Amino acid sequence: PNLAIMLIGLPILRLENGTYIASHDIFDVTGHGSLCLIFVSKDYGKTWNYLSKIDRCTWGNLFRTGDKIYMFGVSDATNGDLVIYSSDDDCTSWSEPTILFKHQKDFSLRCSPTAFAEFNGRLWFYFNNLCSSDKAGFQTAVASIPTDSDYMNVKNWTCTPFLKFNSSWENIDGEAWGPCMLEEGNMLINRDNELIMLLRYNSHRYDIPESDPTKIKAVMLKVDTDNPSAPLKFKKAI
Repeated sequence: PNLAIMLIGLPILRLENGTYIASHDIFDVTGHGSLCLIFVSKDYGKTWNYLSKIDRCTWGNLFRTGDKIYMFGVSDATNGDLVIYSSDDDCTSWSEPTILFKHQKDFSLRCSPTAFAEFNGRLWFYFNNLCSSDKAGFQTAVASIPTDSDYMNVKNWTCTPFLKFNSSWENIDGEAWGPCMLEEGNMLINRDNELIMLLRYNSHRYDIPESDPTKIKAVMLKVDTDNPSAPLKFKKAI
């Protein structure tokens, strides 16, 4: 009675043999948690069976490269580190985590099972922080790694600086509502062959009956793919 299953994004991975792998998180009634459960389907999603768990992972993103499956996520919903786990037996068991970015005293880390991208010889993932000492709310960053490197070696990963929401950006409707100003970023390749991040922009309260869908926007950021540690740049609000 003190647990609630939260289906956040519900990442699903299809293996070459047709097996489906899916995960979801377990949160307690306060909204805090760090338990990820893994399920498997061998009949194209008609039925599912429990497969394994990751005790220190939430908001994770499943992906496969080579002969291993990885989970990119955060070790805890509060004061968690950005982590990655690996499995070489199709998610039956998992390695110990590699910490990619540690949380700090004044901010916690978050990520989402949203779209990541392979571009310019690297994999690119969204993550953010929530700074308790700054009213800027969520601040956005990108973690990336060369596709041909060891994903479990932290030295191979590169992170951009965190980017704050800026109410002076063009076509922004003033200060965004709530502490979560920009969140749930998707790494995408646009028509101009640029790597961009498309984020949910909380331009107003969306949890009340008076919410106006026509005011809902997204913010697009551009990634410097030639310099993975370069700051993200605001591109436009749409």
